[in-house]
Parts: sequence; C-alpha cells; structure tokens
Amino acid sequence: MSIEEVYAQLNHLPFPAVWQLIQDKCIDGVPDCIVDTEAHDKFCEDCVNGKLSQAPHMKPATQAEQPLHWVFSDVHGPIPVCSCQGHYYWVTFINDYSRFPAVYFIAKKSDVFAAFCQHEAWAENITGQCIGIFHNDKGSEYMSSEFNKFLVEAGIHQEHSIHDTPQQLGVAE
Repeated sequence: MSIEEVYAQLNHLPFPAVWQLIQDKCIDGVPDCIVDTEAHDKFCEDCVNGKLSQAPHMKPATQAEQPLHWVFSDVHGPIPVCSCQGHYYWVTFINDYSRFPAVYFIAKKSDVFAAFCQHEAWAENITGQCIGIFHNDKGSEYMSSEFNKFLVEAGIHQEHSIHDTPQQLGVAE
C-alpha cells in the first residue's frame, strides 16, 4: 500500500499526521510496509481545489482610474439590538479608486437614499469629481423611483451585481 492511498483514505490529512498515525499503529488494516515515502513532497490538486472558496476569475480585476468613477454600495444589518440613535442598519459607499469606505448608520433600509445624497455631496466636495457609476446589489432600497430619478438627473449610471459574473459586489461585501 502506498502512502498516497492511505492519505486519500484518511480524507487528505497532512502527510506528517498520516505518518504519525502509521508509526503509532493507530490505523487498523494498514500494512507495516508503506511505499513511496517521498509522497509528502508531491502536490495534491484535490487539496488545493478543496480549499478554494470560489472559482478563480478568468479576467484580471479592473479598478477605477479616477476618484468616484465607480462607487460600490451595500446595506448591512439588521443588528439584533438598536443603537442609542435608533439605528438597525448601516450602508457602505466605497470609492473604487481609493477603496475608501464611507459608513452611514441608518434606522431603516429606506434611509439609504438620504445617506447616498449625503455621501454624494461630501465625496464630490472633497474630490472635485462627480460620481460616474453607482454599483449596488439591486436591493429594494436602491430601486425606488425617487432614487432612480435622482441618479438619472445627476448623470450617474447605475450598475447592478450579477452573481454569476466576476464583476460582483465584492468590493462592498
């Protein structure tokens, strides 16, 4: 029996642990003579694939080349206990150019529009640039007619995450 067979049967335990189990005779049915003692230096593709949390991207990620070109947003919460100011949620706005996160605490999801207006005024005043693309997860808090009308009038293009593509909301998540 080879060390690789024992390794696979033991659910890909690290090789030093497999060797320790064999030496301590903790495994029934394993012969005393194990071959291929150099297996611990071999690459195990199954182990690497098992450790991947998601498939690798096929295209390299792109990043904005100027401030506020892309702004990513996501709402988080509700938290189980209300804050002293009555907030159950928080919304993040992340400038893709600098990756600077701005966090606004809100009482309800419908307050996202007011938080966005506040963030837009602050960010555009600080950078001297206008928001170009507003990227969100297409949650109901982003889809009100008032919010959409505001974005159109301000010349801000809205993008939504599609969870089957590399360009997801990963920046805001």
